[in-house]
Amino acid sequence: MNVLTVFLITLFPFISLLAHADNQAPRSFWDWSTEWSEKKFIKQAKKHDKAVSKRQWKKSIELGETALEGCLTLYHPLDQRCIIIMKNNVTAYARTQQTLSHRTEITQAYQAATEAVGKKHFSTIIIRDIYRAMLLDLERYEDAVPVFIESIEVERAMQNDEFKILNYEIYLYALYLVTEQPQYEEPTLLRMMALTEKIMGVESDDFYRMVSTLAETYCARKQYNEFFDVIGKYKLDTKCLSKDQHTSS
Repeated sequence: MNVLTVFLITLFPFISLLAHADNQAPRSFWDWSTEWSEKKFIKQAKKHDKAVSKRQWKKSIELGETALEGCLTLYHPLDQRCIIIMKNNVTAYARTQQTLSHRTEITQAYQAATEAVGKKHFSTIIIRDIYRAMLLDLERYEDAVPVFIESIEVERAMQNDEFKILNYEIYLYALYLVTEQPQYEEPTLLRMMALTEKIMGVESDDFYRMVSTLAETYCARKQYNEFFDVIGKYKLDTKCLSKDQHTSS
C-alpha cells in the first residue's frame, strides 16, 4: 500500500478507492528490425484481434506485441491501426497485472494516443485510466497531477459522471497535499464540497468531513475570517487553536 493510498483512507474513509525485467540491453520502443509485409501484418493483426475478443490476455500480449512491431515497421507510430493495438496491449498488461513491468510501453502508448486521436477518444481514455493507476502505483505523484486534471476535464465534457468526477477530485486534493502545492488545496476542496452537496446533501457525513477539512485548512493558514465564516455557515463545533493562541497572546 503506497503513501497516497494510506493518506486517502485516513482522510476520506467514505470514498471507495477505485520495461521487462531481464538482462537484455534496452532498445528503442520504435526500433524494429523484422521484415514485414502488409499481408503478414494483417494476418498477425487478425490473430491478435481474435485473442482480445476471447479475452485471452496472455496470448493477446504475445500476438499484440508482434502485431505492433509490424504496424510500426509499415506505418507511422501515430497510425490509428497502431494506436488500437497499443490500446489492446495496455489493456492486456493491466488484466494480467503486468503494468509496472511494461511502464515504458504504457507511457508511450498514452503519449501516442493523445497526439494521434486526442484525449477524448475511446482508446485514449482506456489507456489513460491504466496509465493513471500505474503512476500512483509507482508513487509518481507529481506526474499524476496533470493526468487527473485531464481525466476530470474529459469526464465533464463527455459522460459527466459526478461520482467519478468527485473521486478524481479527492485523489487530486490528496496529490496536492503530498506534492506540497497548497495554492490548489482550497479550490479543489470547494469543488469537492459542491459536488458532494449536490450528490449526497449537506447533511451527509461526507460533506461534513470536507467542510471540517476546509475549516482546518483556513485555521492552519491563519485565514481567520474565512474560518469563522465556514464554521458559522455550517454550524461546526470546531475550534482554531492557532486563533485561540493568537487571541490569548
